[in-house]
Amino acid sequence: MNHSGTITLESARLILRRFRTEAGGAVIKYLFEQVGANRIGANHDKNNPKSGRVMQKLGMTYEGTLRRAEFNNQGIVDAVHYSILKEEYV
Repeated sequence: MNHSGTITLESARLILRRFRTEAGGAVIKYLFEQVGANRIGANHDKNNPKSGRVMQKLGMTYEGTLRRAEFNNQGIVDAVHYSILKEEYV
């Protein structure tokens, strides 16, 4: 069985930037260690490169950009996709 999942790191005024990396790390740890996920993917708006840096800090690898793939308060936007595999998780 292939357990995989996608997490979304949204920019929100109520979430301080420094907590996104900690929260994302906790989610990744939980999914790999408790749920048994083999792969975790995450997308962010191409116009929000700070979210991409968070994903990189979490050890995720850039996989590509999905053109006009998501909708947010800016309208239809490109989604940048990252992932991490269980064997890459440290």
